[in-house]
Amino acid sequence: MEEDKEKLQFEALKKFFDNNMKIKEMILKIAPTEMDDYNEESRIEYTDKLDNVLKEIQNILLDTAKEFNFGEETEQIINENFEKRREALAISNYEPGLIQKIYDKQISSMNEKFVEEVKDECVGYILLDTQTLDSLISKSGSVNEILHTMHSYIVNNEEIMQTMPVLAKKTNELEEQIMLYGEETEISRKIFDDFPVKLDCGPTDIISMQDKILMMVRDRGHALTLDIDTTNEKSFIKYFIPKICNLEMVEKLPGINKITKAGATGMFEISEEMLTQNLFDFISKVPTDSDIIREDEEKEENLTEDLEENLEQEEAKEEYIFEEDDAKELAMEQGKDGRRITKIQKLQQKIKETVQNTKQKLKSEKSKEIGENENDRTRDE
Repeated sequence: MEEDKEKLQFEALKKFFDNNMKIKEMILKIAPTEMDDYNEESRIEYTDKLDNVLKEIQNILLDTAKEFNFGEETEQIINENFEKRREALAISNYEPGLIQKIYDKQISSMNEKFVEEVKDECVGYILLDTQTLDSLISKSGSVNEILHTMHSYIVNNEEIMQTMPVLAKKTNELEEQIMLYGEETEISRKIFDDFPVKLDCGPTDIISMQDKILMMVRDRGHALTLDIDTTNEKSFIKYFIPKICNLEMVEKLPGINKITKAGATGMFEISEEMLTQNLFDFISKVPTDSDIIREDEEKEENLTEDLEENLEQEEAKEEYIFEEDDAKELAMEQGKDGRRITKIQKLQQKIKETVQNTKQKLKSEKSKEIGENENDRTRDE
């Protein structure tokens, strides 16, 4: 019975990825052309075509909801959202440029704030419930946003991913499991076999399909997600890092795209011969919680920088540590070479003593503040 459930879930996942690509192609194909916007009649014909495409996409996503057993409420919300898309086609004035605006708003647009919210809600390895999915679909303002929501929910849902058929498993040196699910391919098996047990990471899932491999690696950027397209000789790897543990390290990752508070995305290409080597090198460079720079450590670094800067400033000012009385006395000694030299020597000694006292004072203050930080950290721990 459990094997049947695994098989059904895996078939649903494969079908969803096929449909995901199909819908994206439909979205591109239905984009209005100059001929569609030629006159009022062509614009009316275009909105009719767009309505048919909306119905087709709606039926595909309803099938997806049924296959993953999301429930009747999710199906109802999908229907309600697509009804809004079709209502926007009911216009009375087919003016030039209007169909492009309709297409942009109802079909292709991706609101940046909404994308960030989906990132925040659909994080890898969280036991997501359908209420999260329903809420996000309700907020989706375009077909693209609905599709993005369902994709993010499915690939980041631990419950769905762990019902996949198990092909192999092993543990790393931290005694965390490395799992291979799905249908075995030469590339997925190589990734599993070559996965270094010394790599510092948490539980890792590798979900294998024909021409596609999903990976989720815990404790790297909280829960690193990788989507590997192996259709061609070179593999395209899309990744999502939900937690920016160290901004400087993330900025250096290959193909890094946008970095926000909700995470970072990127994409890069790897040849088949170098796939596993470059893949594991990439994973090792995604920061972990241990790479987070603590606030007290930052303060200590700032204190050190301030100390060094102050010392440099004081040393630079050595030649100016003459008080007004010193200057007057030196001027009065003009012509009395011996006494003038003696005075200069005294002033030089005064300069050295002043600088040394300043250095000692700054170092003492620095040591005192670091000690206080250490005490605070000990109490916190």
